[in-house]
Amino acid sequence: MPTTSSGETVYANPDELTSYIQTDPQSLGLSTTADEDGDGTTDWQDFLEKLQSKAKGRIDDYCRRDFELHEGETVTLDGERGTSVLSLPSPVRDVQEVRIDGSSIDTDSWHVKPASGSLVRTGGRASPVRAGPSDYPATSGAVGRHSAAARNHVAEAEWPPGYGNIEVDLDHGYQTPPPAVREAEMKLVDHTVVGMAQKREGMVVQADSFEMAVNIPVAWNAEIRGMLKSHREVGVGN
Repeated sequence: MPTTSSGETVYANPDELTSYIQTDPQSLGLSTTADEDGDGTTDWQDFLEKLQSKAKGRIDDYCRRDFELHEGETVTLDGERGTSVLSLPSPVRDVQEVRIDGSSIDTDSWHVKPASGSLVRTGGRASPVRAGPSDYPATSGAVGRHSAAARNHVAEAEWPPGYGNIEVDLDHGYQTPPPAVREAEMKLVDHTVVGMAQKREGMVVQADSFEMAVNIPVAWNAEIRGMLKSHREVGVGN
């Protein structure tokens, strides 16, 4: 996952972003040679990285999730009366353990559909659960806890109702952000920079005060929302 010179995680490589932006830094009064903070990057690069971090935050807020890699995380879920399926952050890469009221349950009593993030309770009544190849896409890097044959013969049971009574230890997320997310971040920065250049009116923009002319929400438009719509998360545990 790319990071800025200050160590913040972003979705597009900062060097790629610098090449993507076509606005002349001079139109904002920023130097492409000066390194005022001594971090090895120019004022222009520092400025873009600050905007990029802000853009990532806006994307994460809209999608109700991030697109980073999370390993060894514990997610707490509420059991729902009458349901056999709970939602995990997707894509799921591996589930190590599932606990109900603090007690681990056997791996034969649950299985995961990695792409959708569905945690299915098994071992009871109802119809068979069939997991096709699309549930375990090669690009997700997900690992199932049961063989294909076993998944095709398990039946659904119900999760016990309760608040915060189900805990799941898992790895989830992306080693590489989806292309649409990466492009949306660059477009959001680009739209912001263009807006600033148009509104500058002779003022010198400082790298630490980019909000003076235009901010990220102003550049947030239907095109960017459309790029991210399919990546919004719905119904994830606490």
